[in-house]
Amino acid sequence: MRFLRLPFAAAILIFLSHTFAQIPPQSQIIEGFRPATDASLSTKAIKYVPFDVPRGVTSIKIQRQFTWLGGPAGILDQGVWDPDGFRGWQGGVNRDKDLLITGNLDTTEPHYLPGPLPAGTWKIAQSLLKSPPGGVRYRYLITLAFDGSKPPSQTPAIPKYDPGIVRDGPGWFAGNLHSHSIYSDGSLTLTQVATLNRKAGYDFFVASDHNTYRQDYEIPAAAAANPGLLILYGEEITTPYGHSNVIGIRPGEWFDFRMDAGDGKYAQLVQKAHAEGALIEVNHPYAPCLTCYWRFTRSEWADDDGIEVWNGIWTIDDQLSVFAWDRLLKAGKHFHAYGGSDFHRLPDVISPATLVYAKNLSRDAIMEGLKAGHVVISDNPHGPMIEFSINGKNILPGDTILLAKNASPHIQIHISHGAANNLEVIWSDGSMEKQITQQDEIFDWSSQTSLRHFYLRAELIHEGKMHALTNPIFVDRK
Repeated sequence: MRFLRLPFAAAILIFLSHTFAQIPPQSQIIEGFRPATDASLSTKAIKYVPFDVPRGVTSIKIQRQFTWLGGPAGILDQGVWDPDGFRGWQGGVNRDKDLLITGNLDTTEPHYLPGPLPAGTWKIAQSLLKSPPGGVRYRYLITLAFDGSKPPSQTPAIPKYDPGIVRDGPGWFAGNLHSHSIYSDGSLTLTQVATLNRKAGYDFFVASDHNTYRQDYEIPAAAAANPGLLILYGEEITTPYGHSNVIGIRPGEWFDFRMDAGDGKYAQLVQKAHAEGALIEVNHPYAPCLTCYWRFTRSEWADDDGIEVWNGIWTIDDQLSVFAWDRLLKAGKHFHAYGGSDFHRLPDVISPATLVYAKNLSRDAIMEGLKAGHVVISDNPHGPMIEFSINGKNILPGDTILLAKNASPHIQIHISHGAANNLEVIWSDGSMEKQITQQDEIFDWSSQTSLRHFYLRAELIHEGKMHALTNPIFVDRK
């Protein structure tokens, strides 16, 4: 029998690697209680449960159990931070499901980021937003494994997605500015969501999962599976004081949602969004979910780009959003309206469509059109349309028109696919209505205000339901 002689150092390395591979899993149990008085619609709801991770760990499994006392289950959102920062946020979805974090994208639970598993103190974040009178008992069984693939030294790079100009030439492009996938509280993969948007007739959509950028890893594959569809990077910043969408951000960019009204962090978030060329809007400010109602002070979001006034199927909370937006316009604020489906799962509708006028279908052109307010919101990509001309010249919503001091502009409102709708024209100090009887119709209107500075916008409504609305045209008489 022959023996292969190895250098001493090589033999030691082989011995050590074999020894480490045989390290059995380590488990720890953490139990605790949170009283009902902990529940809060603020960052006071967040408690961090620490646990230690030694060197050499290849996976972290967290089994979770919650016992609600004195009533039905409350709302407990969750996430994880490692010693270096954010590792994922799942909100209240799959609260009791086992959580697995590894270095690998395919095996890490969808709400969390794969990558290094650094030694040190990790933290489970609990945000107790609602609780029955008896509070909640929690139990975590944390299992640390040492026998899997060695984690990478850095977070895996996000695959490159550089679509350039998807379709050349100017026109109206249909977009869905608000959607969710399995990476937050949706039930479909991002590719499946992309396919639904493409088949519905959308030209682009925004991947805007809650408080994470995990969806960014799938965007290139989703785009490849849906030729002709542009995908924009985004995040829905979901705070206890309300939600906002950041649209057009860089891949892998994360916006910290842990903020309270009055602490100055929201204004900093707006500055960060604008610094990287993104757009930020208030989402569904009157929606009837626990954390949806917008409670930040006006000064904190004064520099936002606009409001999502139409979220999914038209309901009373959307009408309240339009009223709030119109009050801002009457106060002289140039503030844009946007729409989004807020799609989570079938049979959710993929409506409304935010129709954006842009010089082509590309990230930069669409962002330019959105920021300028060149937007009409319609039922769907092929729904009713409203366009303006003033003194014979086509004018885009969001634009400012300069006229002579005493000029009375001749305005034409062009309606497409609008039969049976009621046209309402709204301006700074008045409004009027007209019944639309033809699919395509032109309505002539002369300025009925003496104001030197005013706005003009239009809506199409049928039986109390919005079917289309425009951003305003602003008129300055000099």
